[in-house]
Amino acid sequence: MSTLVTMEATRIGICDDMPQVARELENIVSAHLDSIGYLYKTEKYYNGMDALSSADALDILFLDIEMPDMDGIETGRKVQERNPECRIIMATARTDRFKEAFKIRAFRFITKPFDKDEIQAALDETLQSMLGIGRIRILMQLYLSWSPLVREIGQSIKNTSSRLLESFRRQTVTDEDVLYIHRYTAVYLE
Repeated sequence: MSTLVTMEATRIGICDDMPQVARELENIVSAHLDSIGYLYKTEKYYNGMDALSSADALDILFLDIEMPDMDGIETGRKVQERNPECRIIMATARTDRFKEAFKIRAFRFITKPFDKDEIQAALDETLQSMLGIGRIRILMQLYLSWSPLVREIGQSIKNTSSRLLESFRRQTVTDEDVLYIHRYTAVYLE
């Protein structure tokens, strides 16, 4: 039985109504992730509705608070409803709206104008938090794929133990008993 554990690119959304700001943030994020050899894919969005249309597929969303029509707080709330595992990093020059962002479970905040070190630190912390979830998913995949084998091994050990106990009760171990025990335990002890 083989197990296929795949490593998918982390999907990172960058949502800002100002294209030049979105490009600047994307460049900082890409430069950092490229430097550490991280597998990722970025998508830029220029309004909340566009970001919301891809919310199900996003792992991380950098989200501007101040946007026309649907602001970042409302967008973040709707993204969390659709994809509670998406980590939202709020980007803003307005510290007076931080409290609102806590209500949507924003994972981190970065300030404008952008500071490269602050963005890298926020990104590293976010990826680290996701690593725990990724490990759990991989372990679950392994468990689910190996569980039939584990059950088979357990049953074989139980059968072997029963056969041994029966032999000891008879106080004789036949050649057939030895062959049986060897056949069903040697495979698992190698």
